[in-house]
Amino acid sequence: MNLFEGCQGREMPKGFAWINEPSDWGFDDGRLHIVAPPKTDLFRHPGGEIVRADAPFLYFVAQGDFTVSSRIGYERKEIADAGAIVLYVNAEHWAKLAFEHSNRVPTVVSLNTRGVSDDANGEVIEEDEVYLRASRIGKRFAFHFSRDGKLWTLVRHFYLEAPDVVRVGVSAQSPHGDGCRATFAYLEHEPAPVIDIRSGE
Repeated sequence: MNLFEGCQGREMPKGFAWINEPSDWGFDDGRLHIVAPPKTDLFRHPGGEIVRADAPFLYFVAQGDFTVSSRIGYERKEIADAGAIVLYVNAEHWAKLAFEHSNRVPTVVSLNTRGVSDDANGEVIEEDEVYLRASRIGKRFAFHFSRDGKLWTLVRHFYLEAPDVVRVGVSAQSPHGDGCRATFAYLEHEPAPVIDIRSGE
Protein backbone atom coordinates (compact mmCIF):
# COMPACT_ATOMS: atom_id res chain seq x y z
CA MET A 1 0.00 0.00 0.00
CA ASN A 2 1.31 3.45 -0.96
CA LEU A 3 0.74 5.56 2.14
CA PHE A 4 1.26 8.78 0.14
CA GLU A 5 -1.25 7.94 -2.60
CA GLY A 6 -3.53 10.85 -3.43
CA CYS A 7 -1.84 13.32 -1.05
CA GLN A 8 -1.66 16.92 -2.27
CA GLY A 9 -0.10 20.10 -0.94
CA ARG A 10 0.27 20.22 2.84
CA GLU A 11 -2.21 17.41 3.39
CA MET A 12 -0.76 15.23 6.15
CA PRO A 13 -1.20 11.50 5.44
CA LYS A 14 -3.45 9.77 7.96
CA GLY A 15 -1.54 8.56 11.01
CA PHE A 16 1.64 10.53 10.26
CA ALA A 17 3.43 13.12 12.40
CA TRP A 18 6.69 15.10 12.41
CA ILE A 19 9.72 14.87 14.61
CA ASN A 20 11.41 18.19 13.76
CA GLU A 21 9.45 20.14 11.16
CA PRO A 22 11.28 20.94 7.89
CA SER A 23 11.92 24.31 6.26
CA ASP A 24 9.36 23.33 3.63
CA TRP A 25 7.42 20.26 2.60
CA GLY A 26 4.51 19.21 0.45
CA PHE A 27 2.98 16.67 -1.92
CA ASP A 28 2.48 16.77 -5.67
CA ASP A 29 0.24 13.85 -6.68
CA GLY A 30 1.59 11.74 -3.86
CA ARG A 31 5.23 12.64 -4.44
CA LEU A 32 6.63 14.17 -1.25
CA HIS A 33 9.37 16.76 -0.98
CA ILE A 34 11.04 17.65 2.32
CA VAL A 35 13.48 20.54 2.70
CA ALA A 36 15.87 20.01 5.60
CA PRO A 37 16.95 23.18 7.43
CA PRO A 38 20.64 24.11 7.36
CA LYS A 39 23.04 22.09 9.50
CA THR A 40 20.52 19.38 10.45
CA ASP A 41 21.22 15.70 10.92
CA LEU A 42 20.31 12.48 12.72
CA PHE A 43 23.63 11.07 13.90
CA ARG A 44 25.44 9.93 17.04
CA HIS A 45 29.18 9.90 16.32
CA PRO A 46 30.88 6.54 17.05
CA GLY A 47 33.35 8.36 19.31
CA GLY A 48 30.61 10.28 21.09
CA GLU A 49 31.88 13.70 19.98
CA ILE A 50 28.77 14.65 17.99
CA VAL A 51 25.12 13.99 18.82
CA ARG A 52 22.58 15.42 16.35
CA ALA A 53 18.84 14.83 16.31
CA ASP A 54 17.38 17.83 14.46
CA ALA A 55 16.74 16.44 10.96
CA PRO A 56 13.05 16.52 9.94
CA PHE A 57 11.46 13.06 10.15
CA LEU A 58 7.93 12.27 8.93
CA TYR A 59 6.77 9.01 10.47
CA PHE A 60 3.93 6.61 11.11
CA VAL A 61 3.74 3.83 13.71
CA ALA A 62 4.35 0.30 12.44
CA GLN A 63 3.51 -2.78 14.46
CA GLY A 64 5.07 -6.20 14.09
CA ASP A 65 6.88 -7.30 10.96
CA PHE A 66 6.77 -5.03 7.93
CA THR A 67 8.46 -3.86 4.76
CA VAL A 68 8.63 -0.21 3.69
CA SER A 69 10.16 1.18 0.50
CA SER A 70 10.51 4.41 -1.45
CA ARG A 71 12.22 5.86 -4.52
CA ILE A 72 14.39 8.69 -3.22
CA GLY A 73 16.26 11.60 -4.77
CA TYR A 74 18.01 14.63 -3.28
CA GLU A 75 19.68 17.92 -4.26
CA ARG A 76 23.37 17.22 -4.71
CA LYS A 77 25.04 20.24 -3.11
CA GLU A 78 27.00 19.63 0.07
CA ILE A 79 28.68 16.65 1.73
CA ALA A 80 26.16 14.41 3.56
CA ASP A 81 23.04 16.01 2.07
CA ALA A 82 20.56 13.12 1.88
CA GLY A 83 17.09 11.65 1.84
CA ALA A 84 16.51 8.56 3.98
CA ILE A 85 14.23 5.89 5.40
CA VAL A 86 14.41 5.88 9.20
CA LEU A 87 13.44 3.24 11.77
CA TYR A 88 13.16 4.94 15.17
CA VAL A 89 12.79 3.41 18.62
CA ASN A 90 14.13 6.24 20.78
CA ALA A 91 16.93 8.84 20.80
CA GLU A 92 19.62 6.19 21.33
CA HIS A 93 18.21 3.32 19.25
CA TRP A 94 17.38 3.84 15.60
CA ALA A 95 18.59 2.95 12.11
CA LYS A 96 18.80 4.87 8.84
CA LEU A 97 19.17 3.93 5.16
CA ALA A 98 20.10 6.99 3.13
CA PHE A 99 20.80 8.14 -0.40
CA GLU A 100 23.59 10.52 0.54
CA HIS A 101 26.13 12.91 -0.97
CA SER A 102 28.99 11.08 0.70
CA ASN A 103 32.31 12.70 -0.26
CA ARG A 104 30.27 14.52 -2.95
CA VAL A 105 29.36 11.20 -4.59
CA PRO A 106 25.74 9.89 -4.48
CA THR A 107 25.99 6.79 -2.30
CA VAL A 108 23.79 4.33 -0.42
CA VAL A 109 24.71 4.81 3.25
CA SER A 110 23.43 2.87 6.26
CA LEU A 111 23.63 3.47 10.01
CA ASN A 112 22.64 1.37 13.01
CA THR A 113 22.53 3.28 16.28
CA ARG A 114 22.74 1.59 19.66
CA GLY A 115 23.88 4.40 21.93
CA VAL A 116 26.27 5.53 19.19
CA SER A 117 25.99 5.17 15.44
CA ASP A 118 28.08 3.13 13.11
CA ASP A 119 28.37 4.57 9.59
CA ALA A 120 28.84 2.43 6.47
CA ASN A 121 29.04 3.47 2.83
CA GLY A 122 27.60 1.14 0.21
CA GLU A 123 27.08 1.40 -3.53
CA VAL A 124 27.75 4.54 -5.56
CA ILE A 125 24.62 5.42 -7.58
CA GLU A 126 24.84 7.15 -10.95
CA GLU A 127 21.07 7.60 -11.32
CA ASP A 128 19.20 10.65 -9.98
CA GLU A 129 17.05 8.45 -7.74
CA VAL A 130 17.43 5.10 -6.02
CA TYR A 131 14.97 2.61 -4.54
CA LEU A 132 15.50 1.96 -0.81
CA ARG A 133 13.76 -0.61 1.35
CA ALA A 134 13.67 -1.59 5.04
CA SER A 135 12.20 -4.80 6.44
CA ARG A 136 11.58 -6.08 9.96
CA ILE A 137 11.64 -9.73 11.03
CA GLY A 138 11.13 -9.80 14.80
CA LYS A 139 14.08 -7.90 16.25
CA ARG A 140 16.11 -8.36 13.08
CA PHE A 141 16.03 -5.79 10.32
CA ALA A 142 17.29 -5.66 6.74
CA PHE A 143 18.12 -2.80 4.40
CA HIS A 144 18.14 -3.22 0.59
CA PHE A 145 18.61 -0.95 -2.40
CA SER A 146 17.70 -1.24 -6.07
CA ARG A 147 18.41 0.75 -9.21
CA ASP A 148 15.25 -0.39 -10.98
CA GLY A 149 12.84 -1.41 -8.20
CA LYS A 150 13.03 -5.07 -9.27
CA LEU A 151 16.50 -6.43 -8.48
CA TRP A 152 17.31 -5.79 -4.82
CA THR A 153 20.74 -5.91 -3.15
CA LEU A 154 21.30 -6.43 0.58
CA VAL A 155 22.95 -3.44 2.28
CA ARG A 156 22.75 -4.52 5.91
CA HIS A 157 21.21 -7.28 8.05
CA PHE A 158 21.24 -6.26 11.70
CA TYR A 159 19.78 -6.47 15.19
CA LEU A 160 18.04 -3.54 16.86
CA GLU A 161 16.51 -3.73 20.33
CA ALA A 162 12.96 -2.64 19.59
CA PRO A 163 9.45 -3.12 20.98
CA ASP A 164 6.64 -4.46 18.82
CA VAL A 165 5.79 -0.89 17.77
CA VAL A 166 8.35 1.41 16.11
CA ARG A 167 8.23 4.72 14.26
CA VAL A 168 8.97 4.38 10.55
CA GLY A 169 9.22 7.04 7.88
CA VAL A 170 11.32 9.36 5.76
CA SER A 171 13.81 12.10 6.54
CA ALA A 172 15.97 14.76 4.90
CA GLN A 173 19.28 16.12 6.20
CA SER A 174 21.93 18.75 5.49
CA PRO A 175 24.62 18.43 8.18
CA HIS A 176 27.17 20.72 6.51
CA GLY A 177 25.03 22.66 4.06
CA ASP A 178 22.44 25.39 3.87
CA GLY A 179 19.55 22.95 3.45
CA CYS A 180 18.68 20.00 1.24
CA ARG A 181 15.55 19.16 -0.74
CA ALA A 182 14.84 15.42 -0.79
CA THR A 183 12.03 13.79 -2.77
CA PHE A 184 10.11 10.58 -2.07
CA ALA A 185 8.09 9.23 -5.01
CA TYR A 186 5.92 7.11 -2.67
CA LEU A 187 6.06 5.21 0.61
CA GLU A 188 4.98 1.59 0.23
CA HIS A 189 4.09 -0.35 3.36
CA GLU A 190 3.38 -4.07 3.61
CA PRO A 191 2.67 -5.82 6.95
CA ALA A 192 5.11 -8.63 6.14
CA PRO A 193 8.90 -8.96 5.92
CA VAL A 194 11.07 -9.81 2.95
CA ILE A 195 11.10 -13.61 2.63
CA ASP A 196 14.75 -14.08 1.60
CA ILE A 197 17.09 -11.57 3.23
CA ARG A 198 20.06 -12.36 1.00
CA SER A 199 18.29 -12.22 -2.35
CA GLY A 200 15.83 -9.51 -1.30
CA GLU A 201 12.87 -11.50 -2.69
